[in-house]
Amino acid sequence: PVVVPEAGRLSFRQWLHTEAPLNATQAWDGCFVEVSTNNGASFTSLTPVGGYPYVIYGHSASPFPDGTPCFAGTGGWERIEFDLAAFAGQMVMFGFRFGSDGYVSGAGWHVDDIVVGPISADDGWLVLGRASGSLEPGATDILAITLSAQFIEPAETRSAGVRFLSNDPTRPSRVIPVSLHNLTRAIRIEQPPHGSIAPAGTRYLAAGDDAAFEIAADPYYRIAAVVTDGAAAPVQPATNRLVVTFLNVLSNMVLRADLRADLAAHDVPLWWLASFALTNSPPDQEAGADQDEDGAPAWAEYVAGTDPTDPSSLFAIRHIAPFATHTVETEIEDEGVVYTSAWSIVDGMTLSWPSASNRVYHLFGADPRTGLFKPLQTNVPATPPENTLLHRFAPETPVFYRIGVELE
Repeated sequence: PVVVPEAGRLSFRQWLHTEAPLNATQAWDGCFVEVSTNNGASFTSLTPVGGYPYVIYGHSASPFPDGTPCFAGTGGWERIEFDLAAFAGQMVMFGFRFGSDGYVSGAGWHVDDIVVGPISADDGWLVLGRASGSLEPGATDILAITLSAQFIEPAETRSAGVRFLSNDPTRPSRVIPVSLHNLTRAIRIEQPPHGSIAPAGTRYLAAGDDAAFEIAADPYYRIAAVVTDGAAAPVQPATNRLVVTFLNVLSNMVLRADLRADLAAHDVPLWWLASFALTNSPPDQEAGADQDEDGAPAWAEYVAGTDPTDPSSLFAIRHIAPFATHTVETEIEDEGVVYTSAWSIVDGMTLSWPSASNRVYHLFGADPRTGLFKPLQTNVPATPPENTLLHRFAPETPVFYRIGVELE
């Protein structure tokens, strides 16, 4: 298969020796070219420039249906061309079909030097204006070679060898090396969360030029580092706006920024305090205060994912219910009356509590006789807005429960 270029043409040299044609337009035997656009599942006839000189004269032994256009007759080597403009950009296959009726034998159809042009290198960065030609001895001609950096990446170099084959007895083959380097350089911007880098997208510049970018952090964030191609350069002191200039850019690069949230005491983000309007006092004071008087300071409510301004928003086990796997029944007879008594054997508890994303939870339990808590299940992933967990234990074993939380 071959992908047809723009203004594509199929050319080849052919030599024919078939049974003599019936007349000036009809032939007993013949050959033609086919094209497939579905990887060979089906083929259709392809018409050469100027058309086929004959059509098949149909009879009982004809190789093809009556009126099929074809080449036929006897002649020396000649070049044939087909216009492929209708197939530009498509992947095609070509078929060469020859058929005869079996009455008169000949040497058949010989094909050589098959070319789909214009000849180009991978991705079209190198294109030959034509693929063949002839010259009188001692004559000179010009072959146009088009090179385009449009088809190669910034800072990339492509190399190829253009081979000329001819019937020149002194130099039947020669190779001309060709190279092309794209002098453009590219700086690709990866926009950071909680901020921006301008200009955005990918910036193209000539090798050796300078390039400047402005990094801006959102409110309550700071620029901690500038990262180029994975290597981080810390920004000291951290700031919320920075202009970065690259001098004498000689290679491609990827630019991004590491932005960090401003933090109060206990690593509480200032943006979180601001989201609940906790900005009247200094941040550290706000983080340590219990604004809703529910017994938990703001920093603990941040970790738990609860609302520090709502006393009903608590991090606690909300529901607990016994879990039973089987029931025991007994019969009691009293003065001739039989009573049935049934009860469930509890061997677990189902617990639920409010949850928030990016948290993990730990369930602790204590024997009421000792009051000592120990981990029962750890690193329980969050399933917002509520987590539900079944804890199994030996029947009739009472347990006190406590739930813990931490940020992922």
